[in-house]
Amino acid sequence: MTLGTRFASATKAFVVAALFVVAFAAPARAAAIIDFSTGYALAGGGTLTVDKYGNVVGSGIAIDLLEVSGAPTNNGTYDVDGAISLGGDTAAVLSFNTANNWITIVGSVPGLVGNTTLLKGTVSSFDFDTGLFGLLGAFTASGPDSKSPDLLTALGLATTTQFQYFGFSIGFDKNPFDGNQTYKVISADIVNTQVPEPATLALLGSGLFGLAGAARRRFGR
Repeated sequence: MTLGTRFASATKAFVVAALFVVAFAAPARAAAIIDFSTGYALAGGGTLTVDKYGNVVGSGIAIDLLEVSGAPTNNGTYDVDGAISLGGDTAAVLSFNTANNWITIVGSVPGLVGNTTLLKGTVSSFDFDTGLFGLLGAFTASGPDSKSPDLLTALGLATTTQFQYFGFSIGFDKNPFDGNQTYKVISADIVNTQVPEPATLALLGSGLFGLAGAARRRFGR
């Protein structure tokens, strides 16, 4: 067998084996997704206030819906209750402050967890745009967060499970109420995904390195 033939054979074997490892590792790396949103609250209330430095404070924003997928147990759609009154219903309270880089959701999920801090995180990056959607503007953000231990336990997840929120978007009325640049929130949606465990990523990486070594040994013969 020529050198080129041995190399092509080793490369093919490595690619096939690598795909095999990735395919079987995928279920172990499947992420739980938790989505908090205004939901049925529709015009959910709350405000965004922008200071002269461009920092944004969100207050009293309604979160009325929780959707869970990919968790070991209790996947589905849930009503979220809290301190905000919505006619005959209530909603949890979303608050954040980009100057101090924090975000929280406080409320309860009937059937899963009582009143508590459902989400607590850090605002790593954000964007405030008044030039979108005609009469509406948009606030978007992302960063790491953690969930209530009781909520995670109810979903069959370890209480130390870390998340990253990446689908954080708030629509607001572009016309401010006053000179302090305070805007009325129309809707909010925060999609969170579980951060893959380092051990799982390390296992996948070691498997691929092992396959690469085997391919090199085969090629070197």
